[in-house]
Amino acid sequence: MKRAFSLVEVLCVIAVATTLAAITYPVFVQIRRSSHKSTCIANLHQQGLAIGIYRIQCEGSDSGTPAQMGLPPYALVSSLVEGHLRCQGTTENASAPGYHFTWPDPGTSDSTEKFWSKFVSRYGTSTVLIFDPNHQPSAGPRSEQWGMWSVLGVRLDTSVEQKTHRGYPHTLWWWQ
Repeated sequence: MKRAFSLVEVLCVIAVATTLAAITYPVFVQIRRSSHKSTCIANLHQQGLAIGIYRIQCEGSDSGTPAQMGLPPYALVSSLVEGHLRCQGTTENASAPGYHFTWPDPGTSDSTEKFWSKFVSRYGTSTVLIFDPNHQPSAGPRSEQWGMWSVLGVRLDTSVEQKTHRGYPHTLWWWQ
């Protein structure tokens, strides 16, 4: 005698499968975000090492203008980032996520370079060179002024750190 599944049994199996899927989906999303963040930490570390090697070859000092410190020009760094080291995070707008540089580009105003020199002489190797604001714990719109931002940054000593503060890191002071 052939015995088929009843409608109640089929609905129970579907309900259990749906419940399991609903429970495990947020876990998989968190694992995916974590892996993207780990990739960006590795990318930032590689960028920090590359800048450190460039500074050694250019015999850069630990303070002064970006040129005196042996920091590479924007064109060189941006071509490296665009070509090889892309951020895996997400942004709220439609643009592709990317890394942001804190030192002034050569040829900018003297006051910008003087500010940079003063800032670096005060904070030394804890000065953040590159940061990545694309790995926020919660998605959705965020106020640049009042929202809490969790940002990854690579320091002058090539270490990578994560800081959480209120407001978007438009200035170097956000990191101190």
